[in-house]
Amino acid sequence: MPKAIKKVIARKSDEEQYQESVEHLRERLQERQRTLVKVGAAVLAVMVMIAGVFVYLDSAKTKAATYELEGYRHLAGGDPATAGLPAEERIKKALEAFSKAYDARKSADLKFSIGLCYFDLGRYDEAIKAFQEVGESADVRFAGLGQYKVAMVQLKKGDSAKALAALEKVVLTRNAPLQ
Repeated sequence: MPKAIKKVIARKSDEEQYQESVEHLRERLQERQRTLVKVGAAVLAVMVMIAGVFVYLDSAKTKAATYELEGYRHLAGGDPATAGLPAEERIKKALEAFSKAYDARKSADLKFSIGLCYFDLGRYDEAIKAFQEVGESADVRFAGLGQYKVAMVQLKKGDSAKALAALEKVVLTRNAPLQ
């Protein structure tokens, strides 16, 4: 049986092998650079979105704080524009400012201030509604206080049974300061 003739593989010279290796390395490097640019762009986009959310939340918080301060100034008569107005007009302006602050940042303390303004204006049904929202909030600092104020408004309206029911809710509120 004749022997199989093996083809002699022409060996590449060292220079050709070196050239191929360099080309292969360049291709891999370019591929990695493209991947790195894509990942970097994605990370940058996520960081920009996160920064945008933080800026938005901070501006909403600042806007709410500005309106809240304006409301307190109206109530205290510290605002020169409303210092000469009667108390009822100052309370209306304070209510308007607290409502704007509440629209910018929902919180129990702002809703409580809105309820106090309604109470001072004699709008008891709206005050009860505001204080009930405060009483049902997750903020335990204001939950009991909101129910207590519901009871006080009910007493002012002359409904002692509903006032007693609201006071029972104060007692049943866990970890509340008024418990």
